[in-house]
Amino acid sequence: MGLFSKLGLGNNEKQEAAAPSQAAPKAPAPAPAPAPREPVPEIRAKETEYLIDRSYDCPICAAKFKNRGSKLRARANRQDDDLRQVYDQLDPMKYQVILCPQCGYAATEKYFKEIFEGQKEQLIKGLGSGFSYTVPEGPFTYEDAIFRYKQAIKCMEMKGSVKDSEIAYTYLRYGWTLRGKLESLDPKAADYAENMKATKKEENLAIAHAYKGFYEALQKEDFPVAGMDQLTLTFLVAVLSVRFGKLDAASKMIGQILTSHEASARLKDKARDMKDEIVAKKKAAGQQ
Repeated sequence: MGLFSKLGLGNNEKQEAAAPSQAAPKAPAPAPAPAPREPVPEIRAKETEYLIDRSYDCPICAAKFKNRGSKLRARANRQDDDLRQVYDQLDPMKYQVILCPQCGYAATEKYFKEIFEGQKEQLIKGLGSGFSYTVPEGPFTYEDAIFRYKQAIKCMEMKGSVKDSEIAYTYLRYGWTLRGKLESLDPKAADYAENMKATKKEENLAIAHAYKGFYEALQKEDFPVAGMDQLTLTFLVAVLSVRFGKLDAASKMIGQILTSHEASARLKDKARDMKDEIVAKKKAAGQQ
């Protein structure tokens, strides 16, 4: 079974999902729906002002095309524990995937051009012919973005040999995109509870794959990894370890950051906050 089959992303989109042989950590049960709140619009009032169409050459079919991206350079108004940046103007995660409309090759911008010859052959074979995609006008909806991430994940599977960090990077941003969708759902909608539950489940599973990939990359890969230095990645893996109940492992990693002479003051502050959370969770679970 493919690594990504649990998301139902094999060559046949409608194929029944099956657990991969090397499964990611089991995702936690979806959280209960929060109390009614004002949703964040999935397309912001001035989102178009922060978008730009950039030109690309497809490394698979050589087609020339334009891809809508974000030119946002504003300061984020907050950051989630797992380093997701949140902006008022738009959700830049919707625009992270580059998709060739001719052949269907897709990847996050960071990895779009990183194709080895053997991988190219696999992608040509896997993508086949007959792909058809019309780029939506204007800003992307979350459904537009989700389609693009799913296509990127399919292409990662077709490559065959992919770094753990590339898998993790793509899944983390997919999870962040799903979190953005969660924040946009209208609690007054008739299908709110059902949509919230399904989207939260998919976000949890995406983050589980990201956790597994980054944990492996932390042990095996040379730094920087996915643009992160060792301490930043250690913090991220610690945060995800807490999410999946691996409190002892998280505590050890946080300790490494707090005793490091190279960690920035900001990272140490975040590590102290995470340490307090770990202590509280252990106490609640009756652990020492």
